[in-house]
Amino acid sequence: MELNLSDIKDIAAIAKPFVEPLVQTLIKPKLEALSVWLKKRKNENDLVDHYFENKFTEYLNRSYQNFLNINILVLPNQQINIEDIYFPLTIYSTRDRKTAKINKVNFDFLRSYERLLISDTAGMGKSTLMKWIGLSLIKVEIRYQY
Repeated sequence: MELNLSDIKDIAAIAKPFVEPLVQTLIKPKLEALSVWLKKRKNENDLVDHYFENKFTEYLNRSYQNFLNINILVLPNQQINIEDIYFPLTIYSTRDRKTAKINKVNFDFLRSYERLLISDTAGMGKSTLMKWIGLSLIKVEIRYQY
């Protein structure tokens, strides 16, 4: 038996009074419950996303404040703005004998290496360099967001 479009329409018209109550009582409530659950789940995910976004923003703010000021031995118990005293360091690669002056936010030299070990004698500015890099990265991130 081959069905054509008019036969299918006739069968659908005959079946509708029998199928519609089943759909209304069994399937429609499940679909509505699923819709409510998905909306609730989406709202929960949005809350979680905003929670972590807000926590990361708080972390960046705390880090920024921590990186912005530095203690120095010459002036004990005083916070000095790192940008006032930072002197760009030149770092040297023992692997390929390249040097780079770390004085701007363009960190191509640093990105070209998987890992870095910065070594020097005490008081030469390794910690200050790390704070300055962290401060510069946060500034770049803030600039891209706003």
